[in-house]
Amino acid sequence: MHLQNAGKTDLRFPKMIEYLEYKPNQSLQKYIDCYWTLETTAEDINPEYEERVIPLGFPEIIIHFGDLYTLKKNSKYYPLPRTLFTGQLTSSKSFKPLGITGILGVKFKPFGAYYFLPEPPQKYVDRSTDLRQIFEPKTINLLECGILKSKLHLEKIKLIENFLLNHFQNFSTNIQIENIVTTIVTQKGNIDIKSLSSQFNSSQSKLERNFKKIIGLTPKKFAQIIRFNEILKEYKSNKDLQSLAHKYEYYDYSHFTKEFSSFSGFSPNQFKTVEKSLTEKLTIEENADFLHVKKDK
Repeated sequence: MHLQNAGKTDLRFPKMIEYLEYKPNQSLQKYIDCYWTLETTAEDINPEYEERVIPLGFPEIIIHFGDLYTLKKNSKYYPLPRTLFTGQLTSSKSFKPLGITGILGVKFKPFGAYYFLPEPPQKYVDRSTDLRQIFEPKTINLLECGILKSKLHLEKIKLIENFLLNHFQNFSTNIQIENIVTTIVTQKGNIDIKSLSSQFNSSQSKLERNFKKIIGLTPKKFAQIIRFNEILKEYKSNKDLQSLAHKYEYYDYSHFTKEFSSFSGFSPNQFKTVEKSLTEKLTIEENADFLHVKKDK
């Protein structure tokens, strides 16, 4: 999900944005949720536009076949590589496109990236890492070159899919961790880790260690992120954040405020004020995993 920046920058989300999803090869469907593409046109270029990306609970490979993006950090902008791996996020990050957007993404399942990376996913938490620092640079150069030359999305996807098939690590599948992920998602993040340990006949320390090894996050942090995203989905039909905090069993509103601010970059009051003062509409495109604030015309 992408939350559009609600600071002093322009809040208009690109009008001509096109988001498409593609199913992975059957042999990769266990590890990859989908491939996706995101494109805008020259008409959409707005030098003041920023995009805020929030924690979602899954890592991604991002390949820019359009113009590049920059990462905002401490009020400064840093260029991002054309091809990168974005690990699990625990806080929101702001990005700015430098021109026309053209992105090919690989959306892994929460445990999926573990089976392709040469090092544990926890190394990449809250980081956007050039794929050349993870895999053989020559291989990534060829991948980039091929994707930039390919005109059709399906051609680009075939290239990244072949790359993934060639880098699949044939580890033994950890069914227990996959089942724990499913349980947390099914429970919408509303689950006690002690209860989870008991349910899966594991000590809490062992469960946390194994979970973090494969997912990159502790089960508690992962559950918090899932719960936060469920709240955002419900917000479009229920604007009462206090009632949502109660429904999702936060023990007090200050706890909810702290977690909401950490994940979104806004306090609940700021979030509501932005929406009301700018007469904007919160739009959630469920299938696209996008969240953005869009100004009404």
